[in-house]
Amino acid sequence: MSNDKVIEGESLLSLEEKRVARAKADAAARLIDVGGMSIDPETGCWLWNGAVNGRGYPTTGDGLVYRKVFKMISGMDIPPRVEIDHVCRRPLCVRPAHLDPVTREENQRRKHVLRRVPARCPIGHMLTAPESRGQTPEGGVYCRNCLELKSQEQDVLDWLDKM
Repeated sequence: MSNDKVIEGESLLSLEEKRVARAKADAAARLIDVGGMSIDPETGCWLWNGAVNGRGYPTTGDGLVYRKVFKMISGMDIPPRVEIDHVCRRPLCVRPAHLDPVTREENQRRKHVLRRVPARCPIGHMLTAPESRGQTPEGGVYCRNCLELKSQEQDVLDWLDKM
């Protein structure tokens, strides 16, 4: 049995963890403010309302928005031969939980397999049970667990804003 206690009013995050979380959220918010965004309440997709390139993908002129958002939130560099697959099959979606770094070959395979259901969402929730996933109008899938976590994420961001 642990002797650790949660003392009411004390933060569970260190100051450094708060700083990093706020910096990531602020960077993503600034980028999203450039083009605006709407949230699809059914799928949880963060749909870009700004400029798009000739293939219909969101851009700010100096790169693809979803790649920037993925890098900001995950902290991962995207290797040169890796593409970001929109698991939801919506090119305008910039929500990191809907973006999965894969090889070009895997991205092409997924694109051509109609209504493919992956075993897991990009952050690891199982999607094998029909009640664990939903479907976008484009035939992609989204994780209902992640959608439920969306409101919790917003609570954390609201809390960070008050600090």
